[in-house]
Amino acid sequence: MPNRDRAPLRFLKLTVAACFVVPLLLFLYVAALEWRSASRQADERLETNLNILQEHALKVLETIERSIAAVSYTHLDVYKRQGRSCPAPGGRL
Repeated sequence: MPNRDRAPLRFLKLTVAACFVVPLLLFLYVAALEWRSASRQADERLETNLNILQEHALKVLETIERSIAAVSYTHLDVYKRQGRSCPAPGGRL
């Protein structure tokens, strides 16, 4: 008889425990899903920003290359007009 008297109490304890455990497990599951989603989104944004930075760096290098080519062409043109030969690279201008 003592087991029959405790059966409703045992069921009540399991129900109360389930009221805490089930929401906790559900919260942890949703938190893990959101964390993965946020991590994926951050990786995509980082990749996009890196691609943009790479494009900017290439354009800067291209501009520098064009500037150097223009200065070299102008420098060469000035020497040709003066009838002199170009000095060796690294020499004084």
